[in-house]
Amino acid sequence: MNFSEFATGLFPFCSGHLGKEQYFNEIIGNFIQDSAMDSCPILEKKPDTKYRYLSGKRVIPLKEAKYIYNHRDKKRYISCLSGMSLCNWHDYVSFGCTRNSS
Repeated sequence: MNFSEFATGLFPFCSGHLGKEQYFNEIIGNFIQDSAMDSCPILEKKPDTKYRYLSGKRVIPLKEAKYIYNHRDKKRYISCLSGMSLCNWHDYVSFGCTRNSS
């Protein structure tokens, strides 16, 4: 599974009211350590570039992927996915709801 497949798979469940650029920032920002946020090169990209990463039209460059990987915070990310109000996948799975991703 690549980043685009992962991120777009979570989008209907975790995006809430966020637009795609803000969702991209959240999904990356909650994956890396707080101390790495300000110097994370991928978060400084233009909105169109972030959209291309999400849609799979562009791959995240290796250097930036390594930065994200080297500064990952797995516990924080798991907490984000399981506890933040941003993510409501549990309701979807539990109640069999269908949700419009727009």
